[in-house]
Parts: sequence; structure tokens; C-alpha cells
Amino acid sequence: MIWWLPLFVVLVAGGTLLWLIIHGAVDSRLHILFVVFIVPAACLICLLGLLVAAIRKRPHQFVSVLLALLGFVAISASLERNEETLRPFVRWFLWSRQYKAEVMGQPDAANGEFKHSVWDRWGFVPTGFTTTYLVFDPTDSLANAAKSTVPVRFSGIPCEVLGVFRLEKQWYAVRFFASEDWRNCPSSTPRVN
Repeated sequence: MIWWLPLFVVLVAGGTLLWLIIHGAVDSRLHILFVVFIVPAACLICLLGLLVAAIRKRPHQFVSVLLALLGFVAISASLERNEETLRPFVRWFLWSRQYKAEVMGQPDAANGEFKHSVWDRWGFVPTGFTTTYLVFDPTDSLANAAKSTVPVRFSGIPCEVLGVFRLEKQWYAVRFFASEDWRNCPSSTPRVN
């Protein structure tokens, strides 16, 4: 059995997809390239390798290629399924110092809004872009919102938010609805605290 083949495939596929998840948005061209072209191509190559190993009657090679295929599918599916949780966690772990410095360098807002910066943005022109903001909440008033799945408005944020993800104490990723941003949101819904 070629023991290094499954390990190599899992490490390369996992590393590549993790890099794309961290550095590109959910619908970035590189991410789509991985899902639409690289995954089918890698599966096809592995299936051809299985066929060749079966025809040549090489059971050790067959097992290695099969394990490589299963490992590739498992790591790709696992990273894809957990991308929404994994992406902010890893980005915050790697670059929180820079993000904090950028947000804390802003002057205090006169209208009581939280300090914030764009954390993530993705989408397509017909449906609009979805923006997630990094928000500094000095009183940690968004802590309960991070546990909720119901869209709601909060003091310090001008729009109703789709979701809140707690990065650490006082720091949150706040996702707005598509085509809304910090300065452009409907004002018909009353604010709550």
C-alpha cells in the first residue's frame, strides 16, 4: 500500500480549501473553482486510479487510491459544511490584533452607534451583497443576540441584523440582510435594546 498518498491528498485538499475559506468569501471565484472544477476533477482522477489498479490487479494500490478518494471527499465535505463557523474563528484567531486596532482607532460615534468595520462581504449583483461587520460592543449587550436565531434590531446598530456571532468578549461579527449596510437600511422597524 502506498501509505503517503491518502495523507498527501487529505493535507493538500484540506489546506487548499482552508486557505480559500479564510482568504475568499463564500462565493469567491476561487472557492467556486474548487467546488465546481477541482472536486469533480480530483474524484474523476481517483476513480480512474481505482479502475487502473483493479485492471492491473494491484490491491495495495487500489486501497491507497480508495483511501485517498474517501479522505478527499471527507475533508472537503467537512470543511464546506462547517465553513460558516470555521471562517470567522480562524480569521479572528489569525488577525484579531489588526482588526481590533482598525476598529479602536475610529472616533466615538456621536449618535451612540458601536465602533465597526466591514468584516466580510459577498454576493452577486442581482441578489445584492451581504455584509458582515466587526462590531465592538463595550457593554457586551450583543451577548444574548449571539445565542438567538431571530433577526432583531439593537441599540448601537442602525439595521435589523440577520445574525450575530460572538468572537470574544465585546467583539462580534454582525451580519446584515442582503443589500443593506451600516448606512443603508430600512427605518420602518423600531429599535429595541
